[in-house]
Amino acid sequence: MDKSSIHFRKGCSQSICDDIKEVLEVHNEALNEKYLGMPVNVGSSSNGAYFKYLKDRVWKKIQGWMEQTLTAGGKEVPIKSVAQTILTYSMACFRLPQGLCKHIDGLIRKFWWGRKEGKGTTCWVAWEEMTKPKYLGGLGFHDIDMFDLALLARQAWQVLTEPESLSTQVFSSQFILQTQVF
Repeated sequence: MDKSSIHFRKGCSQSICDDIKEVLEVHNEALNEKYLGMPVNVGSSSNGAYFKYLKDRVWKKIQGWMEQTLTAGGKEVPIKSVAQTILTYSMACFRLPQGLCKHIDGLIRKFWWGRKEGKGTTCWVAWEEMTKPKYLGGLGFHDIDMFDLALLARQAWQVLTEPESLSTQVFSSQFILQTQVF
């Protein structure tokens, strides 16, 4: 615990800070730019500046795949197993801005439908249809914004059903901090 540290936003009251530090048994206050690959000081930026690294990572992967000629099945696998899973860890902890979610959905759609002579091709099926489960006629792609909400709802459910678990205590303090930030 001596190596652990915590950071609170500017508007957080000292009594809340003290209570959280006591519950978590973390007494060092410090601010690092990133921890476990995620931004530490997340604000209410509507353009998703704090999560630009996610957009860049997804784009870098998709850009490499665009150089290859892939079948529909060959595109589905990297989208589901790489592009959409890059976001999962961050989405389980933070509410990503809707603009960022839409932008990443757009990158994935561009890759799926392809390009000819430097221009995008016609999208023959609405993205909402493609995000439906396969048994309902869709392709089972994640709607990034809805998947983010689902992961956060799962965390909230754990807080409600298992209030004494260690991960719940950590999430509870993180949730308190995020609700004050947003």
